[in-house]
This record gives sequence, structure tokens and C-alpha cells, in this order.
Amino acid sequence: MAEEYNYAKVRKQFGRPPNFEDFPDGIKLVGTVYPDPSKGENFVLRNPNKLVLDNIPQLSYHSVS
Repeated sequence: MAEEYNYAKVRKQFGRPPNFEDFPDGIKLVGTVYPDPSKGENFVLRNPNKLVLDNIPQLSYHSVS
């Protein structure tokens, strides 16, 4: 006969329930850092911003007869 196991948790082991709020202006992202225009002078605009890597091996097709 197969053994049967029954697992149970006490309600206090589930943790706190989530506390959702409705905001009048819609969705609010938590942990979002918005840009600060006053710190823009510390950065340099690179245009165009691209990187060319030349480390791709050259492949060739040859045969020996």
C-alpha cells in the first residue's frame, strides 16, 4: 500500500498579504528613478553611438583534390 503524506501550513506562516492601492493618476511604478535635467551637463552626447568590433575570424572555403 502506498504511503500518503499530508502537508499543511498555519495561516501565520503565509506572511503578510499584499496591500494594493488605487492611484487617481493610474499606475505608479515603485522604485523608478526619474531623470534629473540638472545633471545632464555632466554627460557627453555621443552621436552616432556605435561600436565596431573587428575580431570576427575570417572564414574561407577551400578543397583539396
